[in-house]
Amino acid sequence: MKTKFIAITCAFFFTLSSLQLSAQETIPTKPYEDGFLKRFGVAAKLGTYGPGIDFHTSLTSNLKARIGFNYLAYSTNEIFDFTADSPDGQSSVPGDITDAKLKFPNANILLDFYPVKSGIFCITAGAYIGNNNVKAKGTAASPFVWDDLIITPVNGKFDANLKMGSTFKPYLGIGLGRTIPNSRVGFRFDIGAVYQGEYTIDSPQSSSSVSGSSFAETEFDLPFSSELLKLWPMLSFSISYRIK
Repeated sequence: MKTKFIAITCAFFFTLSSLQLSAQETIPTKPYEDGFLKRFGVAAKLGTYGPGIDFHTSLTSNLKARIGFNYLAYSTNEIFDFTADSPDGQSSVPGDITDAKLKFPNANILLDFYPVKSGIFCITAGAYIGNNNVKAKGTAASPFVWDDLIITPVNGKFDANLKMGSTFKPYLGIGLGRTIPNSRVGFRFDIGAVYQGEYTIDSPQSSSSVSGSSFAETEFDLPFSSELLKLWPMLSFSISYRIK
């Protein structure tokens, strides 16, 4: 009787082990365990480059890729006063900025490396691609100078354009959250910096241009400092959806 009981017990555990092994073989592989182009996702995001959308895919178990687009726009019709030097340097020229518009349209290509493939922390590197600029309109009674730029108003009016760095802008940062979530929906937070490079100012009312002036910060009174023109802080929050 005892021998029969032991045999039945062994047979039960052998059957149970076989069923567990069979079940493990049929369980879908987790997203972080998949390889090249095995998993896909999409995300809506909001950050310091504006709202946007990303498309995600897996490259290895530790490496994910993102491509997407952001668009940031800001405009104001408030009047900003400024005072600049006259071309001969003998007097000051007062003026007003009557309109300013900021536009940041940027595509992005990013790689997320997870040191622990099942973790939520990653190191991100890549680039943003786009022409960021601020266009302004203003008035001044006479020609004025800012560094090497001489602006000669026409009928008391002038235009100025601030190009904020290069078209290709490297990015480095860190992230918390899965690029492609294990469940259908996930959340992600990114923090880092975009190197925009040197910026330039030009005007159709001038035949010269200037690089690296503080004109935009002190005279246009726009909502950023000169440091941000070169190194733009990136903060971003996204909601991701795993397609596959």
